[in-house]
Amino acid sequence: MSFGYQVLGFGSGVKAAVAPNVDILVVAGGGSGGSYYAGGAGAGGLVYKTTHALAAATQYDAVVGAGGAGQPNDGIGYTGVDSTWTLNGGSTEFTAKGGGGGGSSSNTDGGDGGSGGGAGRQGVSVGAATQGSQSGDSGTYGFGYAGGTGTLNPEYNSGGGGGAGSVGANAGTHSGNGGT
Repeated sequence: MSFGYQVLGFGSGVKAAVAPNVDILVVAGGGSGGSYYAGGAGAGGLVYKTTHALAAATQYDAVVGAGGAGQPNDGIGYTGVDSTWTLNGGSTEFTAKGGGGGGSSSNTDGGDGGSGGGAGRQGVSVGAATQGSQSGDSGTYGFGYAGGTGTLNPEYNSGGGGGAGSVGANAGTHSGNGGT
């Protein structure tokens, strides 16, 4: 079955004889949520560029970043790991930034990342999205949004983590939904 896409050199060591144009999608690892009244983690940053010209007879390296490790203590979640698309032995063409960790009850701020983490309970400082501020095509074709805020007494709800397509929702009488 063919879907109109062909994998060239990705993991196979094959080099394209001609310089093809391809669609590039690079997604980083998402963050982890905080613990104890925690905010949602931010999604990994996303880079999507259509019709990107590859160099003929050149290998490329793709590194896929892992998600943030779970937070065992009362603290902010961990940031996800960046993913990259690099010329073999050369410069990095695209970097997707790892998602920000979610805030907790004692460290209420959401963490910055490709998409920002949501604030923990009582948190008003959300994780900022850093994907769009990357240099070159990583920022130009990058997507990521901020997390949402938490609420104060009596609800003590947490904000949703940001997504590649929308911001994390602010908490109200319930915790905020994550972004899309």
